[in-house]
Amino acid sequence: MVLHSSKVRYAYWVGYQLSLEDFMHLVAGLAEMDDDETDEDYFSAYLRWRRNLPKKQQKHSLRALREIDDETATHVVFFTRFVDYKGRKQVEDPAHPDYSVIHEERPQDREKLERFVELVKQCGAEPDISKFEFTYLKELHPTTEWRNVSIPPFSSMSSTLTQLLQY
Repeated sequence: MVLHSSKVRYAYWVGYQLSLEDFMHLVAGLAEMDDDETDEDYFSAYLRWRRNLPKKQQKHSLRALREIDDETATHVVFFTRFVDYKGRKQVEDPAHPDYSVIHEERPQDREKLERFVELVKQCGAEPDISKFEFTYLKELHPTTEWRNVSIPPFSSMSSTLTQLLQY
């Protein structure tokens, strides 16, 4: 992977994770899915559903990213906000001013999750809000200039970027 360091920025994305099994159950309520479809198919179906929502509803849908461990998706993370990456101390040092901003759920995070859950319920899914776990993830900053990021095929980062680029 070739990253032009002067152009690439990172952020801690903050939001809620859902197990892959629970995510697939949620998507099955939003789109017609076959038993033999992969987690990638379910993720693509979520992205299509989100992209095809009317504009007023799109603002209540959440960006999502599959969390991949050893080339296997384990969770899907729905993001409510991001915090500019300044270093590992932001998440490791409780005295750092950003530590609580990243580690603590804010009322606005919960409100976004509740609006999202209500939206997917209106669209036919039956999510259990108690299964969403508050989390954070270090990823490319949403303002990264994608044209300056070069990624070889089949890298794990490639699927991450593809997912972020799709909205």
